[in-house]
Parts: sequence; structure tokens; C-alpha cells
Amino acid sequence: MELRSGKIIYSDNIISSHQKYQDELNKKFFFWKSEIDEMFFRYTGYHLDDMPDEPYYDMFVENVTPIQVFYKLYSEHILPFMETSNVV
Repeated sequence: MELRSGKIIYSDNIISSHQKYQDELNKKFFFWKSEIDEMFFRYTGYHLDDMPDEPYYDMFVENVTPIQVFYKLYSEHILPFMETSNVV
């Protein structure tokens, strides 16, 4: 950080606290996405990596629950291609 006097101060505390925050956020995101992947694989046999790209991190930041993401993916990518038993 540069002070008005022109001195530059480097603070490891600021960097390390930011890094700790970022690491914790990454862990939460990984856990959140793995919940969705497990659910999706259990019901469809597909992993998220097999599906088209989605803005997962944006959904995570917007506090979309894993079940909401599952329903979104299921309704957009699985239901339209399922054969119904009512069709003759």
C-alpha cells in the first residue's frame, strides 16, 4: 500500500487473510458442485462434466441451492429427450 508520504508498505496480513478467504470460498464451491454432481449422476447416470457448460460459479455466488441447479439441469437437458410411455 502506498502512503501519502510516498512510502510503500507491504502487508502479508492482508494477502494471507485474502488468500484464506479465497481458499475457504473455493472449498465451499467444490463441495456445493460435488453435491450437484452426485445427485445428477444418481438420477441420470451422467456427471456434470458430461453436460453442456453452465455458469456454476455464478449460481453458487447467487446462493442457488444444489437442488435448484439439479432441477434446472434435469428439466433443460434430460426431460426433453426422455421417451414417454404415452406416445403411440
